[in-house]
Amino acid sequence: MTNKPLHHKTRPFGVLVFLCVLLIASPTLAEDLVFVGTVEVRETAVLSAGTDGQLTEILFQGGELVSEGQALMRQDTRTLDIDVQMAEAQLKAADAQLAAAQQRASRLITLSERKVASNASLDDATALLAAAEAGRMIAVAQLNRAELELDKATIRAPIAGIISRPSAALGAFLEAEAGPPLARIVQLDPVLVAYKVPYETRLATLRATGATTLEDLFPKLSLTVTLQSGETVASGLRPEFAGATVEEASGALTVFTLVPNPERTLRPGMTVTVTADLQQD
Repeated sequence: MTNKPLHHKTRPFGVLVFLCVLLIASPTLAEDLVFVGTVEVRETAVLSAGTDGQLTEILFQGGELVSEGQALMRQDTRTLDIDVQMAEAQLKAADAQLAAAQQRASRLITLSERKVASNASLDDATALLAAAEAGRMIAVAQLNRAELELDKATIRAPIAGIISRPSAALGAFLEAEAGPPLARIVQLDPVLVAYKVPYETRLATLRATGATTLEDLFPKLSLTVTLQSGETVASGLRPEFAGATVEEASGALTVFTLVPNPERTLRPGMTVTVTADLQQD
C-alpha cells in the first residue's frame, strides 16, 4: 500500500487570519456613529427700553412668534414729539440763515469784482456763510438725534423667535439704562443640537477618513437628526463646531450642528438621535 503525502491547506487559514486582523484593526464606524443629542438654543435676546418714559402700549401677550424688528411696546412720546418739532423749526431757521448768507456772499463777490466792495466786507460775508453752513449741519444733527430718540420709544424685537410674557405693566416708567428686561425672546429657527462623541471614536474616524483635524473631517460627514419616535426632522447636515475640551468623566467631545427648524418641531431640552454617515469621496 502506497503512503500518500499529506498536504496541509495552510493558505486558507492564513487568509482567514489576515481577514480577522483587518476586521479587528478597522473601526466599526457604522456602529459607532450614532449619538444621543440635545436640542439647545442658538440665540436669545432680551427686550429693553431704549429711552426713559412711561409704558403706554404692550403689543404682545407671550408665547407668540415675533419677527425681527417687530414693534412690541410703545412709550409715551409727547415730550419726544415736541423735541422733534423744535429740531425741525431750528433746521428751518438754519436754512433761512444759510440762504441769506449765500445771497450776501454772492452779492459781495460781484461787487468785489467790480472794485466796489472792500476785501474786508467780502471776508466777513465769507465767514458768515461758513458759520451758516455749520449752523445748518448742527441743526440737521439735532433733528436726527430727536428722531432717533422718538424711534427708541417704540421697542422692537432684536431677533425673531418666541417671546415670553411681558414683565412690565402698562403705566410703568421704563428706564433705558437701569431697567430690568421687559421680556425674553428665544430663537427657535435654527436651533443647535449638541451630541457627545467619545474621543476614541473621533480618533478612529479621523484614521478611517485620512483627515488630520476636525475641520478636515466635518465636510466628510452627513448628519441626520431624528426624534425619539423615529421621525426624521433634518438630514444632510454638517457638524458646525466642537468644544475645546474633553469631559473628564465621560471622555467625550461635544460637537454641535445647526438644524433648520421652520416648523419649530424641535424645542430646547428635547432629546434626539444624531446619525453621522461618512461620505465617500
